[in-house]
Amino acid sequence: MAACSDELTEPLVEAVPAAADSFATTAGDHDVLVALYEATDGPNWTKNDSWLTDAPLGGWHGVPTDASGRVQELSLGNNGLTGEVPAELGNLASLRQLHLFGNALTGVIPPAFSDPPNLKEFNWNENAGFVCIGHTAIHQLCREP
Repeated sequence: MAACSDELTEPLVEAVPAAADSFATTAGDHDVLVALYEATDGPNWTKNDSWLTDAPLGGWHGVPTDASGRVQELSLGNNGLTGEVPAELGNLASLRQLHLFGNALTGVIPPAFSDPPNLKEFNWNENAGFVCIGHTAIHQLCREP
């Protein structure tokens, strides 16, 4: 029986924590999306294909992801979302685009979402009473759909 070389096993051992970290962050994104679905009447959205299923997040309607499965975009404009946006939305660290225009969202952008590090585009117009109070970084990104 051949002995294992340390040169061969070390990269494998080092890759395991990285894979675990990727799964943990993808699971975190999953939890945020579940919170959004529950807070905004997901069962009655116009399109909610694959939401709350075991499908990869990138297979859920309006949820493009990167190669590691992290949420890059939420495209849920004109989709029948109602209620307040949950504070957990601020935990989507890889989110680059957020499209929530044309829904019936109310309230204010949660404080936890005041300065998302990677957000480049935020469309929130045409919502009943949904406002960007006190979020300078978000105001700079807001635009008409």
